[in-house]
Amino acid sequence: MNTENTQLDIQNAISDIAIIKQVLNKTEQDQIDNKLVGITLSANMLLQSLALIGALSLCLWEIFSGNSMTQTLMVAREYNDLRIYEIGFMGAILIGLLIPFYFVIWRASKHNGEGFTTYIVRNFKYLKNLSFFSDLLMKFVGIALIVLAAKTEWVAPLLVAYTGDYLLQQRFFTLSIKASALLGLSCIAIAAVLFFSGSYSLITPLAIFTLIATISVAKLVIKYRQLETADE
Repeated sequence: MNTENTQLDIQNAISDIAIIKQVLNKTEQDQIDNKLVGITLSANMLLQSLALIGALSLCLWEIFSGNSMTQTLMVAREYNDLRIYEIGFMGAILIGLLIPFYFVIWRASKHNGEGFTTYIVRNFKYLKNLSFFSDLLMKFVGIALIVLAAKTEWVAPLLVAYTGDYLLQQRFFTLSIKASALLGLSCIAIAAVLFFSGSYSLITPLAIFTLIATISVAKLVIKYRQLETADE
């Protein structure tokens, strides 16, 4: 009898924990969704749309050029000067992405009548204390090191893993907590498959990023239309 009561108590405790976890997740998700209004929603839409267009353009270029970027990466394994050039090119792309990114956030903060730091802390927590910049810099260093080591076949799986990492950290993309976790773990698994199978085509990471960005932008568009309907 005591054993049955103990098992029942354990089951009830597990059920209570599950309910509490659901409530906490819902509360956190509601807080995220509630911030997607006004200029903040517009800033997210602009930033993610630009990222989507960029990734889609590169993906289409890679497809219709016969994997030219991938082939250049592979050739670079034999030429040190070409590897240095590729690192410089990737660095230029990174700077070219960060400048408009932070400029859009700065303009949004001015439009909202808030200080830049205050606006970031309230609406873009993942940018706080330059953590986003630092994270991107470390990821760039990782890519640069494997290029210098002439292991360019690792670039594709590493890019997929980076995308998964951003999803798990809930950086940049605007997805639900469950969707971010599921897609993030899927990206990590795909990255492992690419690594062990020796697949190095850049089409895969570009296509995955494009797909996730499309889902994220679609959610923002739906949110925008819902707010427009509510205002009417």
